Amino acid sequence: MEQIERIPIGAHTLELPADLSEYYLDAKGYFSAGVLVKGDERYRLNFYDRYRLNQTLDGLAPLGRAFFEENLVIVAELSRSTIISAVHELVRQRIQLTPEHTPTK
Repeated sequence: MEQIERIPIGAHTLELPADLSEYYLDAKGYFSAGVLVKGDERYRLNFYDRYRLNQTLDGLAPLGRAFFEENLVIVAELSRSTIISAVHELVRQRIQLTPEHTPTK
């Protein structure tokens, strides 16, 4: 079972993989395993650094395709500290997020 680090941010908790490496974040330029939790609501956050976002957009432009991503957070450079800082800002500004969908029984 994956170990989760829980970081309190106001009335929320940011859940990150405990083994999250700076090398992985820097090499990939995107990260989608962060979850912001408030009460029973869970919000999967999708982080892109500006280089990866430009790369993605450049790949889609010749195809005339659009780019959609729920709860997209763009940071100048992707690191553990910029993820935490961005989430603090999300919470402070009360940015509206889309909760994860829970399967109906």
